[in-house]
Amino acid sequence: MEPPRSLRVLLADVPEPDAIAIAAALESAGWSVHARRTTGGEGLEAALLDRGWDAVLFGGEGAAAVPARKALALVRLADPHLPFVAITRSVRRHDLAAVVKGLEKGIAVAAGPAEVAETLHRELESARRGRAEGRAHRLLLAQQAITDHLAAGQGPESLLQGVLGALCETLGFACGAVWLPDGDGPTLRCGASWVAPDAGPAVNAFASGSSRLRLAPGRGLPGRVFAFRRPSWVANVRADAQEPRAGAARHARLRAAVAVPLSQGDDVSGVLELFARDVREHDAETEAMLATVGGQLARALVRENATALRDPLTGLPTAALLEEHVELALARARRTGAGVIVLHLRLLAGPDLLAPLAMRVTDVLRATDVLARTGPSELGVLLADLRYAPDDVIGRVNGRLAEALEEPLLLGGDEMRVEPVIGHAAFPADADDAAVLMAMAKDSAHALRPRTTGSPAWSTELSSDPAPESSGLRPVRSTPRSS
Repeated sequence: MEPPRSLRVLLADVPEPDAIAIAAALESAGWSVHARRTTGGEGLEAALLDRGWDAVLFGGEGAAAVPARKALALVRLADPHLPFVAITRSVRRHDLAAVVKGLEKGIAVAAGPAEVAETLHRELESARRGRAEGRAHRLLLAQQAITDHLAAGQGPESLLQGVLGALCETLGFACGAVWLPDGDGPTLRCGASWVAPDAGPAVNAFASGSSRLRLAPGRGLPGRVFAFRRPSWVANVRADAQEPRAGAARHARLRAAVAVPLSQGDDVSGVLELFARDVREHDAETEAMLATVGGQLARALVRENATALRDPLTGLPTAALLEEHVELALARARRTGAGVIVLHLRLLAGPDLLAPLAMRVTDVLRATDVLARTGPSELGVLLADLRYAPDDVIGRVNGRLAEALEEPLLLGGDEMRVEPVIGHAAFPADADDAAVLMAMAKDSAHALRPRTTGSPAWSTELSSDPAPESSGLRPVRSTPRSS
């Protein structure tokens, strides 16, 4: 004998005698029935917040009964595929329009409890097919849209907003956000967000409030996903006691939420979260697709961060990466007592000359020194783990740099000589903070001006306003252009 099938149904404004008869008819048809009666619109809406219902049977009887059109709207909002069957025992078949007046064409009706089992079986099968076909199609569209965004070469913010928009539009979510680590600490901040155009002011206010939050690991949906490194699906975020935005979600009429980590291997670089206004049961296929998207975004962000830390013209580290190296060097120096020096070179040369000049500077530095591009025509140098007096090191290195840069360069048919201006700051004499050391070295360089005669070298003449004729480039001789 086939075991009874489990069936969870809501009986909306169905009189108790009819409810008993309907349950008996469904059990006779082989179902194991769990039924709940509701009264009025508020009762139906509250019951729909509980996930797992297989169907809604609408009677529409009683003084407090919810209108048929509103009952259908509440059900469709909770789950577009949830079967809705209008039933009655008090009118003849040709009078069923009196019960379902105002409902859209094609709504299933059953003339009394005896017809409920057959009608419901048909509606459940139709819903099953609709869910499977619709979900597969939406997941395919979403993945195609994500692939297009990843291939477009967008910046991080545009990429994240584009992905959020594609996911929300194709999968029917009202809003979404990507949470990223706030600096080097564990706190999360909202790095990008998206709200459906027709979501309304309450959802926009929810997204705006989220953008101002900072969440510690384990706090709220993003914090939990970030801390435990696994997806989370919440059927009713309004009832989540650990969610600081539960009240705002209730006001915005948001219900279901899903979040996945942006992970690559064991590394988690953020969290993707989406909110829906309908009740959504856990969907393994959707969650798996979102987890795939999370991995794709993590790889894209890692590539973007790596690119952002390298200057595209010279291939040198950027100022941000140089600062990280200075911080590490200072940490070692505090333990060992070694010296650290930061140099700032103003080359006053165009971008066409910067790359070859950087190569010359690299040739005179130690393998452990770090050279970075810190401005349009400026370079930064980190000299770490020093065992000699700072003045001796600065004098020796500056001399080598001047000698390396003395050789003329060809610019537009003219051989030009670059006269560098070099500023410096040292640990522990000047400062013990990476950003401060770099700023002091830069200020030192900008307080100097290039020499206008003699061999190129570092200048010692203070000037807040370089002379107009002093460009840092001196023509050596003109060479004929090739025809």
